[in-house]
Amino acid sequence: MRIKNLFLAVITLGATVSMNAQEAKKGDFNVGITAGAGLSTMRMDDPYDLKDPDGIANIQGGLVFNYAFVDNLFLEAGVTYQRKGYKTDGIGYEHSNDYFEIDEETKTSIHYVAVPLTLNYRINLGNFGLIPQAGPYVGVGLAGKTTTDYTLDLEDASMQQVAEEMLDDMRNKAPESKVFDNEHAKRLDFGFRFGLGFAFSQKTKFTVGYDLGILDLYRAENLDYKTKHSTFFGTLTFYFK
Repeated sequence: MRIKNLFLAVITLGATVSMNAQEAKKGDFNVGITAGAGLSTMRMDDPYDLKDPDGIANIQGGLVFNYAFVDNLFLEAGVTYQRKGYKTDGIGYEHSNDYFEIDEETKTSIHYVAVPLTLNYRINLGNFGLIPQAGPYVGVGLAGKTTTDYTLDLEDASMQQVAEEMLDDMRNKAPESKVFDNEHAKRLDFGFRFGLGFAFSQKTKFTVGYDLGILDLYRAENLDYKTKHSTFFGTLTFYFK
């Protein structure tokens, strides 16, 4: 229900900006700003059929540029910041008598400068426009880190002090590492973007899409699986030229 209300609010905002959705004319050049959020995770291509990691919040924003080659057909490029990553859950400690359990969450966040390049076609529907898009993207990793946190699942209150002391000790010793300090981690990310834009005017567009990464984040002879980015997103773009 919240997502539905948010989507309706975005549509209302765009309609308020302008109720006159015009065609994209041949030769039009536009510059805009874009920002959005979504869900990012990793696809694990491994021979053990292990569960794929859980997602973390993806955020992104930057500049976009587009040029119409013919009426309603245009190429759009962006220079954006993106945060991608994933998290995994496990058991850090389990008491032999099930008095308590300490759950472990490991989270990897990676920061990229990304350049998507998509071909867009605008379908005009009166005061509204649909804009399907597709094309490649490339990203360069700037920084990234992996952190571990622990939470207590207490079954027997008589063990609370022991459990909390162990929890504090594990948190104090929680490992943290930088992704690109690993000699096998690659900074280059490459894949394909697919999306559908909803144009409220010549200046406002809301896009939902998916980035399919095809490059393995890690390259090592002792790894039997591959990790590739997978990102769902929604962005709001405002063109000022």
